[in-house]
Amino acid sequence: MTQLNEAKVCLCVSGQGIDGHEVSRRLILPKSAATDPARPGPCCGKARLLIEAGSWTLVAPRSSPEDMDHQVRQLLDPLTTDMAVWEDLARRYDVHLICAFQMASAIENMSISAETFRLLGARGIGLVASIYTRRAADAADGDIDPATLDD
Repeated sequence: MTQLNEAKVCLCVSGQGIDGHEVSRRLILPKSAATDPARPGPCCGKARLLIEAGSWTLVAPRSSPEDMDHQVRQLLDPLTTDMAVWEDLARRYDVHLICAFQMASAIENMSISAETFRLLGARGIGLVASIYTRRAADAADGDIDPATLDD
């Protein structure tokens, strides 16, 4: 079974009136933050934090070939396991795992473990996926950023 050629995955919290710095303070464990957890930039190991008007996004390093389970762990491991925090954020905002997958051939596969689905579901995290062929990625200069994908 051939895996998808490449995966880009990010955790996005978005919505009306969102305060990205508050989201950082509530989600990022202090011991995990490379710098001040309320500041955008390198954060939580190799993940990158983006705070923009209306959204808070944590981007996992690109994976080639696709390894969704590992990327989800990179995003969730440094974050709180307090389900009350996740429940509150999911109630107030849209919380999604946004994925961009690039195919190098006509038929490629991906797998997501039951444990990864459990981790996402327990936190109220939805899944948004876009799958691109090499031709579509070339038309976009080969740089598809999941943080810019529309829901």
